[in-house]
Amino acid sequence: MIFFALEYRSPPRMIYETDVLRYANATFARRRIPRVIHQTYRTHTVPSIWNATVQSVIEKNLGEFKYRRWSHAEMDAFVKEHEPQFYRKTYITYRYDMQRIDSFRYVLLFYLGGIYIDMDNGCNRPFRDVIVTLESLEPNATHLAAFPQRDSFGVESDFLISTAGHP
Repeated sequence: MIFFALEYRSPPRMIYETDVLRYANATFARRRIPRVIHQTYRTHTVPSIWNATVQSVIEKNLGEFKYRRWSHAEMDAFVKEHEPQFYRKTYITYRYDMQRIDSFRYVLLFYLGGIYIDMDNGCNRPFRDVIVTLESLEPNATHLAAFPQRDSFGVESDFLISTAGHP
């Protein structure tokens, strides 16, 4: 089950397995979510503990999606280039790397869109299925965003889907 909000003014709704089964092969959906998967790590070398999950993400989506792994240095450069004021006043003042990594995800998806998934999360089916479902359920929405439902307050940042420019 994936929770998603279509636009900041739209009421959130749930996507169920029946929705994915119904729309996964739709060819009429207007493509709004970029077909790119983003992951981050300190360097470009994947720790062996995550080899299987990273490979599952790449293999299940090969050909349909571009794949981009961002190092910490690349994350810093991206935020500095796209949000220089935020970079100077906030980003570099964070005490913990995790704060920079989390904020990078939001800056990245705002400017480029696509899918962000943590390296410790694997993939059992192609992301195309859920993306086409999102695009089919709301054919007229300019912006789409999706994230897993959690019982806690806020947005989980381990798996995010968004159109570029989503407010």
